[in-house]
Amino acid sequence: MNRKDTTKINKAMLCLFLACVGIVPMISGQKVKNNEKSMEVKKVIILDLNEFISEDSSQIIRKIGVGKMASYALFHWKNPIDACLDALEKVSSNEKRTNATTLMYKQRCMPDCIVLWQQGKCSYEQVKTQLLSAFDVIEKGNFFASKKEKEMAQVIIEIVFDPALLGAISRPVPAMVRIARELKSNGCRIYAIGNMASDAYAHIKQVYPDLISLFDGVVISSQAHALKTDKKLFEYLCSTYKLNPACCMLIDKDTGSASAQGAHNAGVPVVYFNHQKSLRTVLKKQGIL
Repeated sequence: MNRKDTTKINKAMLCLFLACVGIVPMISGQKVKNNEKSMEVKKVIILDLNEFISEDSSQIIRKIGVGKMASYALFHWKNPIDACLDALEKVSSNEKRTNATTLMYKQRCMPDCIVLWQQGKCSYEQVKTQLLSAFDVIEKGNFFASKKEKEMAQVIIEIVFDPALLGAISRPVPAMVRIARELKSNGCRIYAIGNMASDAYAHIKQVYPDLISLFDGVVISSQAHALKTDKKLFEYLCSTYKLNPACCMLIDKDTGSASAQGAHNAGVPVVYFNHQKSLRTVLKKQGIL
């Protein structure tokens, strides 16, 4: 027996000894990798940033003005925000679309300029100018029930879409924040994706730094130049933070959501929950909490 063979035997005996005393697991290298991958799947979680922020209706009404709202309500039965969204959908239907990507909000298709804004390709001021001009066009077609309805829609556009006011008219969702903190305390790495313009995100970071600090990383649509429906957003996230798509898990609200479509196309597994109260149950079933 030569020296090389003796060395191999000694290494084998050492490994056997260490395995017996519990220092080295007696499993194949492939199984170790599979187990590591399984653990990583449970530990790298992607969440939708838009689910963490909700509009505060009382603050929107305050910004519009209680007097204006009361005056509008006297002559119109329609919710002014719904009237504004209907106007945006009408603008969208009149467009010759130049963008292959569509953006749905509350079951309504949004105009191209809003899509471009969230893709980081135009500014808020450009969006506002285009929308207010488009409202003049649909007014000529007698779309609005009254001049007051058009004026209310214009005011809502100027308030809701203004990045500087976003912090004032929105609030973090407490239930989602609690879940994120619980995930972190259980050793999970959590990342966020979302449809958001860069100027809007800058204000969210400034107003709610504790919310953003919960995440190990955040990628918004204006950074990736792609919305949640596009796999490019998820590919950008994985590339930026050196993540393996197959070893991540998107926790999403419903099967027909925009982010679920993008995640599937990027090879990211998706787990669904119906509402915030059921999310903890879903995470426990997955062995994450």
